[in-house]
Amino acid sequence: MTKDEIAHIRTERPTPAPAALAVERGLGDWVDTLATKQGVAWRKSRASRLHFFTGGLIVSLQDGHVAAYDWGTVRVLQYRSTVNGAASEACSTLIAGAQLPATIAHIERGESLTFSPYSVDRQGDSDNKHAAAWTEITEIGSTMGAFMFNGHQRRSTAPKSAQAYRIPNPDLFVKPCRHLSPRVEG
Repeated sequence: MTKDEIAHIRTERPTPAPAALAVERGLGDWVDTLATKQGVAWRKSRASRLHFFTGGLIVSLQDGHVAAYDWGTVRVLQYRSTVNGAASEACSTLIAGAQLPATIAHIERGESLTFSPYSVDRQGDSDNKHAAAWTEITEIGSTMGAFMFNGHQRRSTAPKSAQAYRIPNPDLFVKPCRHLSPRVEG
């Protein structure tokens, strides 16, 4: 698929059925459109689209099925940095933006939230073997698809690294961690 074809899909406004569903569900203004892979092997799903709106997502399948999801309830199950060669961080950013205030409020009320394989609460972060207080965490990052705490420290009580695809809503997980870790910059 050429860059011109990708650019065309990204400016493709929703067809009447997805547009009407977005209005009915109050999803706000249209932001972007992404398509499934467009190669010959993907012919059966070529017309399927993800339509991004300020308040949610419309999934439009080639067989005519249309579904709506608001950003407050959506979970990212697979994290990708590109779709057909185009950046796709918009979905995670919109989800995190909608869910971040409630996520931080839950943690500040003393609740523990699970972002498999990690658990986060007011005191710190843990996995099934290790735990670290927020004051002990000096680095939060990722490399080669793996997420990690204190990755450059050889002796750390921080939870072990995990593949990013195992973490639902990676952006929604990282932002509270950065917010709660006083020694982490950025």
